[in-house]
Amino acid sequence: MSKALIIPPRPDLLIELQSLLQTQEPDINYLIKVIKRDLALYTILLSVANSPIYRRANAIKSIDQAVMILGTEKVMTLIQAVILRSELDQTDIPEEFWSSSTEVASICSVIADEFILIDPELAYKVGMLHAAGVAVMMHNYSQYPAFIHQHIGLAAKKLCYLERDTFSTDHYQQGYEMAKAWNLDEKAALAVRYQPITFAILKDPKHLPTEVPTLLALLKLAKYISNEYRLYWQDCAQPDDKQEQLSRILEYLHISQDDFRDLKEQLSYQLSQSSAA
Repeated sequence: MSKALIIPPRPDLLIELQSLLQTQEPDINYLIKVIKRDLALYTILLSVANSPIYRRANAIKSIDQAVMILGTEKVMTLIQAVILRSELDQTDIPEEFWSSSTEVASICSVIADEFILIDPELAYKVGMLHAAGVAVMMHNYSQYPAFIHQHIGLAAKKLCYLERDTFSTDHYQQGYEMAKAWNLDEKAALAVRYQPITFAILKDPKHLPTEVPTLLALLKLAKYISNEYRLYWQDCAQPDDKQEQLSRILEYLHISQDDFRDLKEQLSYQLSQSSAA
């Protein structure tokens, strides 16, 4: 059984905003006021709205515009991520950790939309949450930053087993527990939890909701494309292994190699433009 760790309680602001967005007609003006009061929220929302991944013709210069363009679901996911960061960032978590999650989330959303695979907003949530358990582990264990730095290039399944041997739990499980404690999306939480056994789930999803295998496959594709992810996590898989895994993922999602190659080149170019800016 996985060890129970200390997960910060769901903040009052998050409870309030979740309740607001569950109403029949959410007060968007109030949501905008909340965002404008928080510098981190303000900065991140404008940054995401202007990401080259979304190919905006004109720069988004106001929060009002950003909320209308991104939509309340994506805005709420970003708010959750910023609140999570503020609750757990007393530990020394590099900026690259958070930016890699944001980039993976954006790529997940674009792929989901491009190939009409699943709700792009649900895909975005999974991308934002996929490594949240790492922050929870850092919050609980002073030795975890050194541990994860030492094993950062390890495959997910091996890393999961090693974490369990060392800490009696793993960051995938803790990401799932945090998502449940904060009343986040259950399907996204399950995808976070089952990352180490992605290919087993694709082969036999068992009792899981039908969206979960698709979300796991999307995560794999997004990580394959994301420069931020590969740089931060030092993706060390051998080229042959990566190509075999990629082929299995594309086959599951019914995406051709040519179509994926075109999208990858397009997104990689847009991301390189962002880095050069």
